[in-house]
Amino acid sequence: MSPPATPPPPIALADPVAYDALGSGRLCFERLVSSVSGGGVFVIDASARRAWGFATTADYVGGLFQEPAISPDGRRIAYSSLTNFATFWDIYVIPADGGVPARASGGPEIESLPAWTPGSELLWNRDGGQTREAVSVTGARAVAQNRGLLVYRGPLPVTRIDEGSEVLLDAPAFSPDGTELAWVRVPGVNYIVARRMDVVVADPDGGHPETIATLPLPDGLMIVSGGNNLSLAWSPDGRRLAFNRPESSTTGHVFVVSRDGARLTQITSAPGVGDRSVSWSYLPRP
Repeated sequence: MSPPATPPPPIALADPVAYDALGSGRLCFERLVSSVSGGGVFVIDASARRAWGFATTADYVGGLFQEPAISPDGRRIAYSSLTNFATFWDIYVIPADGGVPARASGGPEIESLPAWTPGSELLWNRDGGQTREAVSVTGARAVAQNRGLLVYRGPLPVTRIDEGSEVLLDAPAFSPDGTELAWVRVPGVNYIVARRMDVVVADPDGGHPETIATLPLPDGLMIVSGGNNLSLAWSPDGRRLAFNRPESSTTGHVFVVSRDGARLTQITSAPGVGDRSVSWSYLPRP
């Protein structure tokens, strides 16, 4: 493989989008399909009421759009892609409106799961780690680890949120103003076989948790943490949360729920695809 000389192939999002359910900002997600060349990363611009994407392809370095995360201002998308067998998986950044991907990391480790801080600093995992991290505008951090959540204010954790080995807590996300922390909760049996998924909103340290949405999961579906298999993101105004609901080991779609849980809307609907790794730009701010 050689470095890309041209932007990745553009692709259209065929799904009808309920823009009214999104409000504002840019929603980004990864779409997995059965072949390498059929998926990609998509952007839904709720403010401009348009959607577009870039096709995943193995033809050039940076062409595998995995675990995308859109920047707070909605202008850039960070993602993980295979470079070569010297540096393996690295972090790339591409303009959200289209352009040539630029490599942001190049060490010998496997680098994955990029995430943006509110100040647009880029974070990622090394050595193939599956730690999920969210950073608040207050500087607090929430880390998904060992099926639970750790909340930090400074170098030491102040709270561990844990419901035992048969309940997975994943995909932490702080509200844009930092006053609330949300996550996905998946009760299971035999550690990994899921029954349902909950969207939970709590105080920024995890206190007073409230389940605002519950969706059934297919019998026998196995849920594992990491890799953005489960993802959650707040809307710019803090009134909505977007998440992906798995429907099988390879398929799933994006949903949006209002903060009060009163309205739940399915956003993507194409058959036979796996939508995951949902992120939402903070701008325009309320």
